[in-house]
Amino acid sequence: MTPTGARIRRPWGRASVALLLVAAGCGSTGSSTPLPTLPTSALDGYSVRTEGLDAETIASEVDDPSALVPLLDGMRAGTERRFSSRRQPEQQVVARTVRFGSAAEAEGYVSWLDGHADDVLGPAPHGESVGVGGSIAYSHDPSGCCPGKEMVWWLVAWTRETDAFVLMVGGSRVRPGVVDSLAASLDDAGAP
Repeated sequence: MTPTGARIRRPWGRASVALLLVAAGCGSTGSSTPLPTLPTSALDGYSVRTEGLDAETIASEVDDPSALVPLLDGMRAGTERRFSSRRQPEQQVVARTVRFGSAAEAEGYVSWLDGHADDVLGPAPHGESVGVGGSIAYSHDPSGCCPGKEMVWWLVAWTRETDAFVLMVGGSRVRPGVVDSLAASLDDAGAP
């Protein structure tokens, strides 16, 4: 717990409460072509894991999924690539590509993230800027409750046609230049 009583969320953790989605076909991870994502070569010396992503997983990771669930009805496919290293300032990097049925649905999801950054990062996120046009970006600093154990987190998201790209970078010290470079690499992967 933080000194004010608010809890710090661990972005996209797997220990979230399960959520039942009743919409048929919501968030199928199947796709005829692989979704673009951050190349495994983007970060040297990291362990890398790639897996499919569905709407249930995305919705279960926020404090109040009720407003997010309807926005995910248009989700067609998703992928997550997770990089981890204990030796780097950026200890966790999560790149997600979420494909929707329309550009408006992808934009709706990113707009929701823009308005609910605190649901993803925890209380008091700061607006930031990165070099990917049309992106939203936020960072969250540790609260000071647990020196040496809390991580700084960045959230960056943008769309390209029917794809929403989401980048989370967390670590003991996150360098803005690294976040910008990773966002550019993920954006390049999605370029036509």
